[in-house]
Amino acid sequence: MKPSKVSIKKANQLYYEKKYGKALKMYQKIIRDNPKLASSLDLNIKLAQEKVNQNLSKSVAKKLTPFNIEKVDILVTIWLSGDEPIHNIIIETLNFLESKCFTSKIFAPNPLIERVYKKFPNLLTQQSSIYLSDAKVPQEIILKKSFIEDSKHLIEYFLKLEEKWLVQNRDGSFGKPIKDKIINGIRYWTQVITTHSPKLMLIWGSSSPVSTLLIEICKAKSIKYQIIERGLLPGTLIMDDNAQFGYSYSNHLLSATTSTRSTIHSHLNHFNSYLRKVSAIPYKEFNDNTSENLLKTDQPIVLFIGSNDLGAAISLHDTFFQPLNVSVYKSSQEVVWDLAESLPLLDKNIQFIIKPHPADKTDYSILEGKSNINILRKDNINNLIDKATICCTLCSTAIAICLLKKKPVVTFSSSDISGIDIAYEVYRKSELFSQLRNAFLKINFEEKTSNADTYFSFASNYRLYFESKFHEYGHTPLSLSNRISKILYLHHKRLYNDSTQKIQTLSTPVFFSVDKKLTIQPPPVDIIIPIYDGFKITKACIDYAINVATSCQNIHIILINDCSPNSQIVKYIDELSSIPRDDIKIHSNKINTGYSGAVNIGISFSRPSADILLLNSDALISTHLVRSLQATAFSNPRIATVCPLSTDGGLMTIPLNVPDNYLFNQNDLNHIDSTMHESNNRLGLLLPINHGACLYIKKSALHIVGVFNEFEFGRGYSEEIDFCLRLRNHGFYNVGCCFAFVHHVGQISFGEHSNPLKIKNRRIIEKKYPHYFAEIRNFISEIKNSDKFTEICKKLGAIVNEII
Repeated sequence: MKPSKVSIKKANQLYYEKKYGKALKMYQKIIRDNPKLASSLDLNIKLAQEKVNQNLSKSVAKKLTPFNIEKVDILVTIWLSGDEPIHNIIIETLNFLESKCFTSKIFAPNPLIERVYKKFPNLLTQQSSIYLSDAKVPQEIILKKSFIEDSKHLIEYFLKLEEKWLVQNRDGSFGKPIKDKIINGIRYWTQVITTHSPKLMLIWGSSSPVSTLLIEICKAKSIKYQIIERGLLPGTLIMDDNAQFGYSYSNHLLSATTSTRSTIHSHLNHFNSYLRKVSAIPYKEFNDNTSENLLKTDQPIVLFIGSNDLGAAISLHDTFFQPLNVSVYKSSQEVVWDLAESLPLLDKNIQFIIKPHPADKTDYSILEGKSNINILRKDNINNLIDKATICCTLCSTAIAICLLKKKPVVTFSSSDISGIDIAYEVYRKSELFSQLRNAFLKINFEEKTSNADTYFSFASNYRLYFESKFHEYGHTPLSLSNRISKILYLHHKRLYNDSTQKIQTLSTPVFFSVDKKLTIQPPPVDIIIPIYDGFKITKACIDYAINVATSCQNIHIILINDCSPNSQIVKYIDELSSIPRDDIKIHSNKINTGYSGAVNIGISFSRPSADILLLNSDALISTHLVRSLQATAFSNPRIATVCPLSTDGGLMTIPLNVPDNYLFNQNDLNHIDSTMHESNNRLGLLLPINHGACLYIKKSALHIVGVFNEFEFGRGYSEEIDFCLRLRNHGFYNVGCCFAFVHHVGQISFGEHSNPLKIKNRRIIEKKYPHYFAEIRNFISEIKNSDKFTEICKKLGAIVNEII
């Protein structure tokens, strides 16, 4: 295609009008359309480029040439303008990559760009802003409509997020309306990514307005990206595979690449040595020891360490995205208020110390009027952690220091250690009291400490990067550049093959087929059995479960003795405790927590990689049950919980002619389940909720909605209804497995005290979920008229009748 003479004439006219940037852009477009004209327009371009350079700051002149002619391998965005050690790690990494013939470009605030230019003038840089409404758009750039604008939801989200950041960082001093400016920013960054076509993006943080937009653009255009953050140790950089919430497109991108493993044996001691060499926090003026006398007390001390809320995981609360673990807490202030209310219920003698983040301007003085509460803004964080009984925080650096000092730490936001059984994690208010208690009692703390050691070993080998001067502690910029090189060399694809059947929205009973063969390697399973009363059935329940663990691979048992009043049960538990077995964990509560509390304590002992089979102590299972429940659970990725057919199992109850005092032996249960499992008509059933007597729970479900709400539901009943309805609110399914059977005797643990508890907790459900009981009545009516369910009942009844 030949350019028209009018186009060249117009470009020349722009030059004479001193619109050098626009003229330069037009000349370059003409050459792209017709390369043969490059030599004839070479002088025009040189003159226009020279004029553009003259109008720009000397330090960034070379860098602000129109980006539409630049294609680079790596784009990097950094929002921290101060002089920090992490900048040296990033800049040196990019310089090493330049030596490997990989091009890169940094978008950053001007102070950082000037320092980069002085140290490494070969690196491409461009001035940018953390705000969409303040995008540093070069004068010569003509912005085009972005595909992001097609989504009203996204635009509204970015508007909301931008205003939140502006209000908190600039005290609301921004012009309104800013929507047009935000749309310009969206167009600008979309054009940056499109025209530069990077193979990889390194995005500083995932919570700022621009970072959030860049993640969305990269996902839409299938561009690999990696989140980079301040490391869990001061002065380090971390490759944040969680992207704070686990939705990173390139999840485990850099961590998965091979590298030389460290030979350090004790990482906790090793990193403690590093901490002694660096400041614990970057704010020197907040590092005093002025309150030493206050800490000299025999009272238990709960220390809260605040975070910079905009940069923390909580900053994306209620966002467009759907993260795995999103905290209900929107600020450090909300955590403080809830702690102040909850701690006296745990122990009236607790001394509550609040250490706000320097960026937190909240006035906490109103709390100092209460007994045992003190606000310490300027005290040394290391000193406070040393004196604390437990620590509560949203700050990743504080979490790491607590772990290194072997302090129980309660966390309130997603971080790099989420979901791997290191901290006592709180994402919902219903979990707060339970996790505070667990931290005080140090439940499972030895295993958490061991997991922390393993994590720090992993982090030092795969995620954490130190300045070159601290090379003896871990990987350096050269190590990081080597890993990025491997990624750029390899062909990377994200594959998602969902060949499972999609389950319809619940209106009437919906059945679906379940294949005999699992398409994935099933995870380990931890069977949690809360124990209270009823010796005969409890012993049978445990014995059957032990047989399951013995005959099946990777199944463990967790027994929670909830302060049983039954001497036979106590004696039996003691006998089990005297037999060393790796696959059985026994914990005895010193006080009765009730069913919900016992379940939650059991979950806290569960292996991080294991799913849960929650089993009442009056329920008897076969050795085939777990495989049938797992086949159903993993027939669809949206299934969260599964329960089997039962003699007393809520919506999965089958009317059988079984005497009240009759107990199936395990061989009979094996025969029932084996016959059902091998059937050619293996069905799952979509349910409104599941019954807790025998409930398979994917660990990912706990990551989504948390544990049972013992604060609301007390000793027991309806807590599993609330749990299942919370899952449905997140778009997940509760299903029944129609080819598995459990014998549930029912009403043993609570006995005659059950009715008042049922009535009280049903009222809670009715208030929280007004439409629930009407839905259940309709479902029960429909299931009674279902030919398929009637056929299932007859089939199971025939097998049972043969036995009885």
